[in-house]
Order: sequence, then C-alpha cells, then structure tokens
Amino acid sequence: MHDNKEEESHVEKTFPVTRATYAYALGAALNSCNLGYDIGVSTNAGPLIATDFQLTSLQLELFLGSLNFWTIFGALSSPCMTDRYGRTTTFVMAAMGFLVGIAVMIVSSSFESLMVGRMIVGVAVGVGEAVDPMYIAEISPKHVRGRLVSWAEAGVALGVVLGFSSSLVFYAVENVATKWRCMVGAGMILPIIMVLMVAFGFLPESPQWLISQNQESAARVVLERIYPSDAIDDVVDDIQSSIELERQSSNAVGWNAIFAPSPAVKRMLMVGIGMATIQQAVGIDAVMFYLMFVIKGSGIATELGEVAALMVLGLVKLVFVFVGANLFDRVGRRPLLFVSLCGMAAALSIVSITFLFQSRVSEACTVLGLALYLAFFSIGVGPGNWVVVSEIFATSIRAKGMCVAVLPNRIMATLMASSFLSLAQWLTWPGFFFVLAIICLASAWFLWSYLPETKDKSLEEMSMYFAALTGDRSILDTEDRLHHGQPPCDESSVELPGWHEENRPVMT
Repeated sequence: MHDNKEEESHVEKTFPVTRATYAYALGAALNSCNLGYDIGVSTNAGPLIATDFQLTSLQLELFLGSLNFWTIFGALSSPCMTDRYGRTTTFVMAAMGFLVGIAVMIVSSSFESLMVGRMIVGVAVGVGEAVDPMYIAEISPKHVRGRLVSWAEAGVALGVVLGFSSSLVFYAVENVATKWRCMVGAGMILPIIMVLMVAFGFLPESPQWLISQNQESAARVVLERIYPSDAIDDVVDDIQSSIELERQSSNAVGWNAIFAPSPAVKRMLMVGIGMATIQQAVGIDAVMFYLMFVIKGSGIATELGEVAALMVLGLVKLVFVFVGANLFDRVGRRPLLFVSLCGMAAALSIVSITFLFQSRVSEACTVLGLALYLAFFSIGVGPGNWVVVSEIFATSIRAKGMCVAVLPNRIMATLMASSFLSLAQWLTWPGFFFVLAIICLASAWFLWSYLPETKDKSLEEMSMYFAALTGDRSILDTEDRLHHGQPPCDESSVELPGWHEENRPVMT
C-alpha cells in the first residue's frame, strides 16, 4: 500500500508541460469548434433558411431543436466507438458525419432533406461532445488536466464566435438561398482540417486506448512526448490500474442498481440528473439558437447592428469560459454554481424588463442583459455541469450514472429549443425571460439544498456522504468489494453541508 502511494505521488509531481501536450489538446479542442460553429451559424442561418423554404415557426423550431435530439444517439454510441476503434478514429468518424450532414443540407431542396442533413450533423455533434474531453484528459498530465480539458469548452465558445461571424463574412451576398448555404458550407473547413490532422499523424492515439489494446510500446512512444522519461513507467502502471478498475466497476453492478436503486444511489441519481437537467432548463442552447430573433425583438433593426450584437455576445461567452475554468477549482462548486444561477436570474430579469420599452437605451440594456446571462452561465453552470456530475456517482455506478444523466440533459435541450418561439409568442418576450429567471432561481434552490461540495473530495468520500445522509450502507459494501476488500473509511467523519453535530445522520 505504501508503494502505491509513492508511485501515485511520483506520477503527480509537477513538471513543465511539453509543446506536444499543448498541441494535442489544441487539436482536440479544434473538433469542439465544429460543435460551436454549428450553434453559431444556426443562429444566423436559421432566419434565412426559414425565409428560403418558407418555414412555419413550428418547422423552424423542429429544424433547430432536432439537433439536440439526435445528439442523444451520438453520445450513447460514442463509448462503443471510442473503445472499439480508438479516440482518433472516432474523431475522423465524427468529422465525416459533419461533412456528410452539411453537404446534405446545402444541396437540400425540401424541408425533409434539410432535416436528414440536420440529423446526421446532430449524431456527429453527440459523438464529438463525448470524445473531445476524453481524449484531452487521457493525453494530459494530472497537474494540468483540468485546465486543458476546459479547452474543449473554450473550443465550443470559439466555434460559436466563428459561426456568428459567418454572416459578416458573407454580408455582401444578397441572395438568401446562396447566403445561408455559404454560411453553413463554411462549416466543412474545420472537419476537413480535423481529418487531415489525424491522417498525417498530428494527433496520436490516446495512450490509454493503446494500453487497453495491448499496444504498450506504441503508448510509450506517445507518453515520451508528454512526460519526463523517469515518470513513464509509473504512468503506464497508473493507466493499467485505472483500466483494470474500470473493468471491475463495469462488472461490479448491473443496470438494476440504476433502475431499482438503493436509497444512497437514488440520492446520487437525483442530484446528478438534477444537475444535468438544470444546465439546459435555464435555456442556454435555446437562447443561443434564437439570439437573432431576440436581438430583432429588442428593436435592433439593421443587419450590421444585429451582427455586431452577436459578435459582442459571442466574445463575452468565450472570455468568461476561461474565467470560469480558473475559478471553478479555486472557489468551489457550490458557491460558484449558486452565484452563476442567481446572476443568470438577475440578467434575465434585466432582459425581461427592457423588452417592455422600445428605445436606444433598451436595445443596449437588452444586449447587456444577454451578455451578463452568458457570462454568468460560463463561470458556473456551463463548465461545472459535467464536472459535478462526474464527481457525484460512486465508482461502481459512475459510467452508468453518467450515461443516464446525458439523456435528460439532451431531452431538456431538445424541448427548450423546439418550443422557444412558440413559448415566446404565448408568454411574450418579457414573460418568457421572466419565466427563465424563475427557473434559474428554482435551480439555485435545488442545488443549494441537495448538492454537496465536491471540490477536493474523492469518489469514496462522496459515497460515504450519501451513505451517511440516507442511512444506506449498501453502496459502501459494493465499493468495498470493488476495491479488493479494502475497508472503507469511517463514514462518521464525513462532514455534511448544512448538518450540525446534533442532527448528523447516523449509520445503522
């Protein structure tokens, strides 16, 4: 046991990050730009597509919202693809999905064929969303892993800005049909670059996958570009141990543990699924897709004014992604999520109030409110969602719990994006944004009441927290068996936020 601790401490020593590590993380983040570009270009191209095909509001909602629905299938198939074919091959498959889907859309002559292209792009988005952070985490040393994984979210934000700028690039194109096809077609550039990077060996295969395929010598070649030579043996041992633990955890419990959960697991699922649902219930994807409609509704009438507002909002989101990545590990999850949601509620209230007036001042205040909304999202709920969800579930159910949490997240995103215009017409713009503000406050109450602080807590400590809270020891017994019979720590030492000594839950 002592030797294992020495090895872990040796692997975790800090050392200069190599240029290769940054290059690999940057290459993977470029794939995330594909995802962001689709969001950004849809914001611009959506109204043009509606004009070109004479779509009703319902058809436009289906077109934009369907992307989130099809990402479910991409996300669910991604683990199988990455395990069977490898991370870089999955990059290529996702990129090819983008290329085919975009090609189908730009040659479409009917709403039905347009939806087929949207479906293909949606599946590709789901695959890409899953593989990007996985690859970056597996090629990054531990002491910079969190920072480099945040590049995936930054890549999405940068892609959004590029998508917003597409209307500026093709501003001089007057024909509506040609204009939106050029804007959407420009999205083929990044997937082509991604394919070329993999084809020419710029992005090597993940060492984790290579070792899982008994290709240790090939993995060592990659690791030599990332780690000091005297740390490679320990890193290989660490990877092999994590692969074995993952294999054991997948076999430790079946799906019955999720669908017929014990009290502790039920509480984990409530918090994890709640967190994943909240990220989309606050309306972020829907607002991003329909920003052009919101900006027009605020009174900004000129095309250049609309594009300028979009660019400002996109840049705000990009900047605050980096701010959030730096704050999340320093401040803690609970306080930052609470500030994020309350700040979003205040920002949405500003937007709601400004829609009651039509003036130059109200136009500026609407853009300011939207900017604050995106900024507060980017410092908390945005980067924190999947971090917190991954830290909630015990090792034995972590993979299954994460898989289950994806579904309500994507379903909520689909519902919000597919009903945005209808709800706005029914509630009016002021009423719609006021309802979103209420949802943010309700979400803040839920997380403040039920989410424990996960910063600097191990998965074992989180298991003990939920076991103590619910009086259910079965999850500790499962974790005990998973870790080769090592006795769990004394759960009575676990601090429960909001509990005082006299009413601390007692294990029986």
